Amino acid sequence: MLLRLTRVFGIALAAGLAILLAPPPPASAATVYLSIMWIHCNDQSEPFSDEIRLRVAGAQVGSWDDVDGGETHWYYSSSFTRPLNIPFSGGTTVNVHELDGSDLGLIGWINISEGEVDQGERQQTADQYDGSYTLRYLVTSSPI
Repeated sequence: MLLRLTRVFGIALAAGLAILLAPPPPASAATVYLSIMWIHCNDQSEPFSDEIRLRVAGAQVGSWDDVDGGETHWYYSSSFTRPLNIPFSGGTTVNVHELDGSDLGLIGWINISEGEVDQGERQQTADQYDGSYTLRYLVTSSPI
């Protein structure tokens, strides 16, 4: 009987130590928030005014019509929604599109990392294709 108890105790002790000494699971990336302050047209995509649409993770987050070269459009003038407090973790991409009839033409994109969190306003330019737009944005650890 004592031998059996010693064996059960030994197994339980070994199992407990294995749990205690096992490495912790990897921490999941924290949620951070992207807020786009403004978009500036450096170079139009079309000879006439552009109709700009911003998409993050496939969802439209901003919309401006009649955008011409040299103009800056603030978040509060977006006709779709205000592109503020867009949650993401790890990293995300903001795609800049030009609406042409019912087709969205990709002008370019910017990649944003959660490593930019709480570093103040930042800006990048999306100009991989036809046209050039600069976006000014914030990445914050809590909604603004």
